[in-house]
Amino acid sequence: MNTIKDKLPFHLQRILDEVIGAFNNGDVAHDGTKEIEEWFELEGWDILISDLDDQMAINLCELSSRCNDDELRASQYIADDAVLQDSDRIAWVRGLIESALGTGDDSFLLTVHAHTLQATEGKTAVIGCLIEMQGQLGPHCIWQGLHMTKESFLHSLAEGRAYWVTPHLEAIPDKVLLSWWNF
Repeated sequence: MNTIKDKLPFHLQRILDEVIGAFNNGDVAHDGTKEIEEWFELEGWDILISDLDDQMAINLCELSSRCNDDELRASQYIADDAVLQDSDRIAWVRGLIESALGTGDDSFLLTVHAHTLQATEGKTAVIGCLIEMQGQLGPHCIWQGLHMTKESFLHSLAEGRAYWVTPHLEAIPDKVLLSWWNF
């Protein structure tokens, strides 16, 4: 995980000191966080993406658009009168995930980035970001706020059940996959 100390412009370091101070006092939505995010997107882009180490997240909301009995039946040539079991649905979703990972399908996959921000006095926080590719529009940052550690950031992605981080894809419980199914 990267620490960006000494890479920020002087005026942003002062804002960062305020943001981390507020974060350590329980204020997770400090206004200065926006300025830091904007700096990453404009001037600090190379730094933002420098931690890319095959860390991906699958967008379960996007995946859910394909989680329905009609699509399952059509793709697997299952008759309309055949009874589908939850095991069929789970296998279908896991197959979609494997396919997305194998092909690098940008409609399901986002890159995951985390950087340690360090205040002048040494206190730290981790800023988390997902980057989604939007075809000709290019990359789009989905900021995930500040966290105590990279691990707490990754855990927060799974908590909302909207994203799941790739090293843990095998650990997605069947009930989570079924919760996205459109019956």
